[in-house]
Amino acid sequence: MNPGRDRTGMSTEVDNDASRVWGAVSARLQETLKDSTFSTWFGRASGRRLLDETLEVAVPNAFTRAWIEGHFGSLVDAAVRE
Repeated sequence: MNPGRDRTGMSTEVDNDASRVWGAVSARLQETLKDSTFSTWFGRASGRRLLDETLEVAVPNAFTRAWIEGHFGSLVDAAVRE
Protein backbone atom coordinates (compact mmCIF):
# COMPACT_ATOMS: atom_id res chain seq x y z
CA MET A 1 0.00 0.00 0.00
CA ASN A 2 1.30 3.48 -0.81
CA PRO A 3 1.90 5.87 2.11
CA GLY A 4 -0.93 8.37 2.34
CA ARG A 5 -3.33 6.10 0.41
CA ASP A 6 -6.02 3.71 1.56
CA ARG A 7 -6.87 0.34 -0.04
CA THR A 8 -8.83 2.04 -2.82
CA GLY A 9 -5.95 4.34 -3.72
CA MET A 10 -7.70 7.40 -2.27
CA SER A 11 -5.58 9.91 -0.43
CA THR A 12 -5.66 9.57 3.35
CA GLU A 13 -3.75 12.78 3.97
CA VAL A 14 -5.64 15.51 5.80
CA ASP A 15 -5.38 19.19 4.95
CA ASN A 16 -4.88 21.30 8.12
CA ASP A 17 -7.09 24.11 6.76
CA ALA A 18 -9.83 21.58 6.00
CA SER A 19 -9.53 20.21 9.54
CA ARG A 20 -9.86 23.72 10.98
CA VAL A 21 -12.89 24.57 8.83
CA TRP A 22 -14.52 21.20 9.57
CA GLY A 23 -13.96 21.84 13.28
CA ALA A 24 -15.99 25.05 13.02
CA VAL A 25 -18.65 23.41 10.85
CA SER A 26 -19.01 20.41 13.14
CA ALA A 27 -19.29 22.70 16.18
CA ARG A 28 -22.18 24.47 14.47
CA LEU A 29 -23.81 21.14 13.62
CA GLN A 30 -23.46 20.01 17.23
CA GLU A 31 -25.36 23.12 18.34
CA THR A 32 -28.19 22.29 15.94
CA LEU A 33 -28.50 18.49 16.17
CA LYS A 34 -29.25 16.16 19.06
CA ASP A 35 -26.08 14.60 20.49
CA SER A 36 -27.07 11.11 19.33
CA THR A 37 -27.81 12.32 15.79
CA PHE A 38 -24.53 14.20 15.52
CA SER A 39 -22.59 11.25 16.92
CA THR A 40 -24.24 8.75 14.59
CA TRP A 41 -23.80 10.66 11.34
CA PHE A 42 -20.91 13.06 11.93
CA GLY A 43 -18.91 11.43 14.73
CA ARG A 44 -16.41 9.81 12.33
CA ALA A 45 -16.40 12.61 9.73
CA SER A 46 -13.33 14.78 9.20
CA GLY A 47 -12.22 17.60 6.97
CA ARG A 48 -10.06 16.09 4.25
CA ARG A 49 -9.35 18.89 1.79
CA LEU A 50 -10.20 22.54 1.22
CA LEU A 51 -9.99 23.54 -2.42
CA ASP A 52 -11.17 26.97 -3.56
CA GLU A 53 -14.49 27.27 -1.76
CA THR A 54 -15.18 23.54 -1.49
CA LEU A 55 -14.71 21.57 1.71
CA GLU A 56 -14.23 17.84 1.14
CA VAL A 57 -15.39 15.85 4.14
CA ALA A 58 -14.29 12.26 4.73
CA VAL A 59 -16.93 9.86 6.07
CA PRO A 60 -16.60 6.14 6.82
CA ASN A 61 -18.66 4.77 3.91
CA ALA A 62 -20.94 5.50 0.97
CA PHE A 63 -24.10 4.87 3.00
CA THR A 64 -23.13 7.55 5.51
CA ARG A 65 -22.31 9.97 2.68
CA ALA A 66 -25.66 9.36 0.99
CA TRP A 67 -27.58 9.72 4.26
CA ILE A 68 -25.82 12.99 5.14
CA GLU A 69 -26.38 14.38 1.63
CA GLY A 70 -30.05 13.37 1.64
CA HIS A 71 -30.97 14.38 5.17
CA PHE A 72 -28.48 17.01 6.27
CA GLY A 73 -27.10 18.46 3.02
CA SER A 74 -28.70 21.89 3.36
CA LEU A 75 -27.79 22.07 7.04
CA VAL A 76 -24.14 21.24 6.29
CA ASP A 77 -24.10 23.77 3.43
CA ALA A 78 -25.47 26.48 5.73
CA ALA A 79 -22.90 25.66 8.43
CA VAL A 80 -20.07 25.85 5.88
CA ARG A 81 -21.28 29.24 4.63
CA GLU A 82 -21.37 30.59 8.20
